[in-house]
Amino acid sequence: MAGRTRSSKRKNSLGKKNSLPLVPKRELGQKGYKKGGLLGLRSTHFKKVVTKTGETVELKTDAVINPKKIDLKDSPKLEALKNIYYKKIREIPSNRRTIITERSINGSPLKGHTPTKKTPMYAYSKYGFLTFMTNKEIPSHTRITAEKVDASFLASDAFKSAPKVTESKKKQSFVVRSNTHHSKKLRTSQNAYMGDNSATDYVRATKLCFDLEEKENKENIKPDEWNHLRAHDFGGGQKDNLVACSSRTNTGGMLTDQMIRNLANPFKKIEVDVEAPLIPETHVAKYIEYTIRHESFSLSARLENTPVTPHIIEKEYFSCFRKALVEEILGSPTPTP
Repeated sequence: MAGRTRSSKRKNSLGKKNSLPLVPKRELGQKGYKKGGLLGLRSTHFKKVVTKTGETVELKTDAVINPKKIDLKDSPKLEALKNIYYKKIREIPSNRRTIITERSINGSPLKGHTPTKKTPMYAYSKYGFLTFMTNKEIPSHTRITAEKVDASFLASDAFKSAPKVTESKKKQSFVVRSNTHHSKKLRTSQNAYMGDNSATDYVRATKLCFDLEEKENKENIKPDEWNHLRAHDFGGGQKDNLVACSSRTNTGGMLTDQMIRNLANPFKKIEVDVEAPLIPETHVAKYIEYTIRHESFSLSARLENTPVTPHIIEKEYFSCFRKALVEEILGSPTPTP
């Protein structure tokens, strides 16, 4: 995962020391756009949307539960979870209930509209158990455009200097407890471990992905990054733990790791499997799949390797889902972190 972007010794815009950077002041004090720390800096914060007709309107959002990605061992509990969750997200100012009208082959929501049918809603981000919807339609980006690398990659410095790939996927399995924390610094940086290659240079050398500079919607495009499948805070190192992915995928991993950490506190022990199928002969992930387990539930989350930047409001929906899950299983409301 990416580190801080400024020294912790410097003061942030509010004059506080030793804290993560904050989102711009204009975002503060508004429910749903609170200080976002590192995730806030890595997310987009737009609150206005330009429609197809050129009209500028307020952002509307929703996050729809995918019951196929949630196992509570008991069907009535799943319905109760959904009721608690949908009640909680009504407190998010931009939330509008979405009626789904179009789904993918595997059942994931693609399009819908608000109950009045006046506002169309589109899938913006997908996390398996949650699909985020907004009234902003974005291009459907396919990150990987080839099934195998260009022959020139095998002769490139990027290929020769990086650790050799011997498996078709990378996988990490670990346990997170309420007291799990690793503060020891990694001895080798991600770029150094991967042969002094940045993830952006490595991915471009494979010629697997489209040239982002030539595509529209460039304001949402950020460089590729090395992703720790098992976060350093959970004891992850560099060996067999780094994959190249989009900044959006890496940020989604941070959101997921944060939820795992927050679930470990009330549930005491969370088991996690993280798997990333690779493009052959490369460290480039096709996608990253999480399985998050407790004796009373199991969640599946898939982070597609797409370039669209997450919206900070997604953090609020994650929080509502986590609180609803804890409340339904443990039977008491969770304190707001």
